[in-house]
Amino acid sequence: MSSLPAAWAGIVNRFSTLPHSKCRRQECSEEVLAVEQPSVPAVGELHLENAPNRPSPPPAARAGASGLNDCEACSFEGNRLLAAKRYEEAIAVYERALQLKPNACYAWQQRGEAMRRVRRYAEAIASCNKAIEFSANPISRYQALNAKGALLFELQLYEEAIGVYNQSLAIFPNGMGSLHIMEMKGMAMSKLERYDEAEALFEKVYHKAVEVAASTAGFAGRLAAG
Repeated sequence: MSSLPAAWAGIVNRFSTLPHSKCRRQECSEEVLAVEQPSVPAVGELHLENAPNRPSPPPAARAGASGLNDCEACSFEGNRLLAAKRYEEAIAVYERALQLKPNACYAWQQRGEAMRRVRRYAEAIASCNKAIEFSANPISRYQALNAKGALLFELQLYEEAIGVYNQSLAIFPNGMGSLHIMEMKGMAMSKLERYDEAEALFEKVYHKAVEVAASTAGFAGRLAAG
């Protein structure tokens, strides 16, 4: 039998990190496997400043750094530099954005991501904390917490990462990214050798993933039926 679709495959495979032979779920029904699942949004994707229906970049952002006279333009330019792996330049542009708007949650978060890329970890954590502090709504706070949790996990600060993931899950326990966050929490527990807790959480994530896939299949079937 084939493996789960790519969006969910990692969840099932995390069982192999645990030392319990019973904790191995590598397969599920063909009905579930046939459904292509949507990917989890990337960090920052759900910020209001970076939402799918956000308008095109202003002319200043398209023109480059010379026209960076507002926070939004700086954010677009910083993202462009970040994608181009020009991290130090991106940091400078995000800092320009924060000079213009010191409480810009998204700029703080993206500055933290750029700092992470150049391994300036203390500054990255500080930026994440500022993003959380200035989050203006549950979505931006959720995304800022996820960014901090991923950073703490990377730094092997697993207890702290679990605490941050718990805060994130408290905001949107059934959100699109909740399965991934629960998976990361379970991985952190496994790293701490809290295997029983990790196993229980992976079991919960697995069954929830199968449930979501099955419900998606049913919805797709109803749409096809007209």
